[in-house]
Amino acid sequence: MKPAQVGLSYKGQVMPQPSDLASAVGNVGVHVVSSPSTICYLEMASLHAIRDLLESGEGTVGVDFQLRHVGAAFAGKPVDVEAELISTDGRRFRFKVRASQDGKTVMEGEHGRALISLARFLKDKADRPAPRLTFWFDIHSPWCWLAAERIGLLADKHGAELMWRPLHLPNLIETIDGRRPLEENKAFLAWYFEDLHDHAKLQGLDLRYHPQYPLRNSRALRACLYAIDAGHGEAFVRRLFRAYWSEEADITDLDRLGTLGGECGLEPAVIAQAAQSPELKARLATNTAEAIARGVFGVPTIDTGKKLYFGNDRLDLLDRYLTEAAAR
Repeated sequence: MKPAQVGLSYKGQVMPQPSDLASAVGNVGVHVVSSPSTICYLEMASLHAIRDLLESGEGTVGVDFQLRHVGAAFAGKPVDVEAELISTDGRRFRFKVRASQDGKTVMEGEHGRALISLARFLKDKADRPAPRLTFWFDIHSPWCWLAAERIGLLADKHGAELMWRPLHLPNLIETIDGRRPLEENKAFLAWYFEDLHDHAKLQGLDLRYHPQYPLRNSRALRACLYAIDAGHGEAFVRRLFRAYWSEEADITDLDRLGTLGGECGLEPAVIAQAAQSPELKARLATNTAEAIARGVFGVPTIDTGKKLYFGNDRLDLLDRYLTEAAAR
């Protein structure tokens, strides 16, 4: 494992699902997020704080919980989670953690994790390979932003390997004569935009269409390919989505792409070069063709290898599928 420095931290959000409520585990009438679910949220936050430091074949497990459940969290609103590394000896990691909703503390305390060798730890489960998920996306789609904010935590929950794969949505639609929701009738469009903003609000996201939407997406997608190759894919993709869909950033501007890359640990000049790369342009075309061959007709789509889940509002079904698959 790469050296971990005290002070490493992670902040994120989790959207409580019906299965996370106390009432779902037999506490009849108590429709608040259960203690076990909140602990799980804090475990995931702690994992995110150091997971980029893990080498191939390594993992961490929770070994200690000193937590206080001091408030209630409700469905329909995101729970903010944060974890900060406060001590480590290279194999043990201790975090200060907190979960809150609407600025009010729900759970707080400390959590300890230990470094493990996955091969040794799971030697009796060697015949059960980890699920592998492919997340097909395009910066062009606001629904992909919503899904990108959830898919990482969902994959972590199930121990799944997550592959971030950009495709060129306009080219895909043109090739298969696909769905064009923005060309629908006025009644549908009025509902569509209201539904989109309702879902964004549900996740605590401030979604605003760019004044010049749609901007050309090719440069941003090539930059995504480079960031994924460099091991900073999730961080860069999520930052790029937020810039385009909440901050009205010009995703065609090379300097802006470089700045966003710099915020995620990438060299700005290299990101700008990647955004113009003929090789990455060809790879993007290959990705799009492979997605079409898999039956992808829009984004976001998550491919389990056996089933496709299309849309941000299908992630709950994916969660259930992965739970049932693990049980089998």
